[in-house]
Amino acid sequence: MLKVTTLLILILSLALSACEALAEDYAPNTATSGVVDLSQWDPEKDGPVALAGEWEFYWNALLSPSEIDARQSSKYTVAVPGKWTKYTIDELGELGPEGYATFRLTVVLPDGRQILAIPLVNQGSAFSLWIDGRLAGEVGKVGTSKETMKADKWPSTAYFQTDNKTAEFVVQISNFHHRKAGFRNALRLGAPEDIKNEHLQSWFTGSFVAGILFIMGMYHIFLFAYRREEKAALYFGLGCFSLAIRQGLIDPNIANFIFPNLDWSLGLRIEYIMLFIAAPVYVLFLSSLYPKDIPLWLRRVTVAVSLILSGLTVSTNTISLSHVIPAYQIFLGLWLISIVYILHRLLRREREGAKYIVFASGILAIGMILEIAHLANLVDAGNSFIYAFLVFLFVQAIMLSSQFSRSFSNIKALSTDLESSNIHLKESESKYRKLFNESRDIIFIMGTDECAEDVNPACEHILGYTAEELRAKPIMDLVVDPSERDRFLAQLSVDGFINDFETRLRRKNGEIFPAQVTANVRFDDNGDLCGMQGNMRDITARKQAEYEAARASKLEIAAVTDALTKIYNRGFFNQAIADETTHVVRAGSPLSLILLDIDHFKDVNDSHGHTAGDQALIEIASLCQKELRSVDIFARYGGEEFAILMPKVEAKMAFATAERLRKLVQQHRVILPSGTQIALTMSTGVSCMQDDETLDAGQLINQADSALYQSKRNGRNRSSIWSSDSR
Repeated sequence: MLKVTTLLILILSLALSACEALAEDYAPNTATSGVVDLSQWDPEKDGPVALAGEWEFYWNALLSPSEIDARQSSKYTVAVPGKWTKYTIDELGELGPEGYATFRLTVVLPDGRQILAIPLVNQGSAFSLWIDGRLAGEVGKVGTSKETMKADKWPSTAYFQTDNKTAEFVVQISNFHHRKAGFRNALRLGAPEDIKNEHLQSWFTGSFVAGILFIMGMYHIFLFAYRREEKAALYFGLGCFSLAIRQGLIDPNIANFIFPNLDWSLGLRIEYIMLFIAAPVYVLFLSSLYPKDIPLWLRRVTVAVSLILSGLTVSTNTISLSHVIPAYQIFLGLWLISIVYILHRLLRREREGAKYIVFASGILAIGMILEIAHLANLVDAGNSFIYAFLVFLFVQAIMLSSQFSRSFSNIKALSTDLESSNIHLKESESKYRKLFNESRDIIFIMGTDECAEDVNPACEHILGYTAEELRAKPIMDLVVDPSERDRFLAQLSVDGFINDFETRLRRKNGEIFPAQVTANVRFDDNGDLCGMQGNMRDITARKQAEYEAARASKLEIAAVTDALTKIYNRGFFNQAIADETTHVVRAGSPLSLILLDIDHFKDVNDSHGHTAGDQALIEIASLCQKELRSVDIFARYGGEEFAILMPKVEAKMAFATAERLRKLVQQHRVILPSGTQIALTMSTGVSCMQDDETLDAGQLINQADSALYQSKRNGRNRSSIWSSDSR
């Protein structure tokens, strides 16, 4: 337990250390008092440079380059990048997020005429860039009020040619839509090719990540569509989708490419909703894997907070909505503490796959902490949660591969056992077949009086009669059953021959044995009937071989199968329920049992006969079998009573299955060969065992039986779930 706690604490410590390291690596300011000296900078060799540092600042003024010099009295110097809500200017006091301002920087350029580029990235809610008195580009539309400005964040690139030793950069920014206002991202100046490569690299990386998340989301959604009991696949797929959408919206290069006309406000709301649903999707994913280990209150609180915040996202203006994020980050911190405790408990209880989940969740925790620190402008670690989720995805793939490997190993072991059983059966069959092939046959020629005219010496060995004795005795008198004798002669007279007719013969000492007779009629030279000829074979050895083979096969089938309905029998079911009840606590999953009993089945036998009753049982078994999962165990439990064992199914879902089967039986009609239609109904009883219960197989069956009789007492043709009132 101490090792587990140490591991979880180490993961969080690594996240905090990463935050500190990233904070230390944050680029230093280079501009001073509104001027930056880049005279020694070589764009081709040194690459792009950030225009960070001290810029001139003019509050509540959208000044063109020609108007700035006349406003020197209202000039201040501020740090860029940064939010103006963080500026400390005594004359202006505390600045709120809503407002507008102008920034100016003079750049001393290297010698030589050259073309430079600046990527225009999001600043506040809207901004415009002027270079040497010319409007170089804008994102959105700046204005002095919420009505006159247009918020946007779709990027573009501005190009200019250096003609002078210095260049003047003027940036106008306005914000009335978000709490983070100001010159939030430093402009980057560089050669056009370098800026283009950075843009392509960012676009490719973001698209690659979003594409992987989208494809994995589709895969898990389709997996759930084919296996509805795999709720974990559903929640994992939804998580992939939400992060793929958020990645596309966070990266303006992707969003601008796919949705060029997407409204800024709508994009922000969708991005926030994707953020809010991440926590409940993760909790539901965990609860689908370990339903008894995730507290119900945590699921409800997480989902409720997500729904409330998503509702606010739709109904609240964007600037008010942006103030929700800090409160949500506090909630995520408390939520993360709860998740750490739950993961610790999963490891302590040694749940299946818990080690993979804990490791992957630790990576997610690091990504979440870095993302929160990035949103608070503490570190430059954008999209860290997305990349952490990719690691989470990879770990889940390893866990799935491990599970498949164990499954294939089990299948291989079962195949080996089956092959060994087949070899033993073939050896047994070969033994008795050899005895049969080495036996001698009786060859006889018989006259019209049925006495032997000639017979080989094998007759004495097989029948105990000498050839002389058989010449004086009708051979057909050796047949024990007179009806078989008549049937043999009748077929011979019609067809003129008979092959492999099986009957029983009596030896001289009175012993009866099985024999196989092949014969054909004889005609004389004139074409008149003169008797018959053929052979008799003692098939005692073959019958014994067939009996042993059939007995082995029947024993194998009888061990698991009901002879009439061809579904599992009660013996197999009793073993299965004993195994499953002991598995419940170890797996941490529920186990449900359904007992089904056909109402008034005795009336069917009394009115239509037992053959009709058997037909009804066969059809109902087939009808129910088609509606069940492959993992469900369906057996004939008694005469007209059936049982269904449903692993990993709660009582409510089992009750829904019982109701569906009951309605199918009620709608079905058993059509007899005579054309008579029989309508049947069925009563069912449901019981469920949780992993925290101490029920054994007998108690689970008794509870289902009590629920079944509750249905019977309430008028039949209904379903009931066991409770203390069912007794």
